Order: sequence, then structure tokens, then C-alpha cells
Amino acid sequence: MAQNLRYRNTDGYDWEAFRSNLRSLMEAHGYTGKDLALASGLAPTTVTRYLTERTPDVTALWRICDTFDVSMDWLVGRETSRYANLPDNIKRMADLYSVATKEDRDVIDLILKKYAG
Repeated sequence: MAQNLRYRNTDGYDWEAFRSNLRSLMEAHGYTGKDLALASGLAPTTVTRYLTERTPDVTALWRICDTFDVSMDWLVGRETSRYANLPDNIKRMADLYSVATKEDRDVIDLILKKYAG
């Protein structure tokens, strides 16, 4: 029983936004918990616990943010857009791209390559 206490949220912060955003990122990228663990260097059981009960430390948050290229403020729910520092039209495009299917992203990437030079 004492071992489970270390995973309880004792900081008073509502971590559900983090869990929801993490699930959303994983789904958008087609990642399982194991995929995220491999990409971020976290243990698969740790990723599973982050999705249900455990509060991540700063290092884990950085790893997840780097893996998905999002801000920490967005990941933990302090910012409503993952792309807060970008112009509005670019934010919208990025938000839509992030929920596009892999096939649609491939088409978009092909079009962007045309203009990349």
C-alpha cells in the first residue's frame, strides 16, 4: 500500500489535462505506450502510469515535449494551443495537421516539399 502512495497526486494540481493531451498526442501520432517509451527514453510502465495515475517529473515532461515538439505549458494544460508563439493562421494549420491521418499528412508533406526549394 505504501508503494502506491508515491504515485498519488499530492501537489493539488489537476493532472487530467496532461493525461488528455498526452492521449491526444499519442493517438494523433499513432503511438502506443510502448512506442512513446521507445521514442522518449521512458519506461513503458511509466508511460502507462502517466496515462492513469502518476504525476510526471520535469525531466519526463521535457522528454515527452521533445518527442512531440510541443510546449510544456500546453502539455500540462496551462496553454490552450500547442503553438502559442506562432501566428494564428499557422497555429490553425498546425492544429489541423496534427489530427490529420497519416495518409493526409503524406499528401500535405508532398505539397510542402514543392515549395521548400
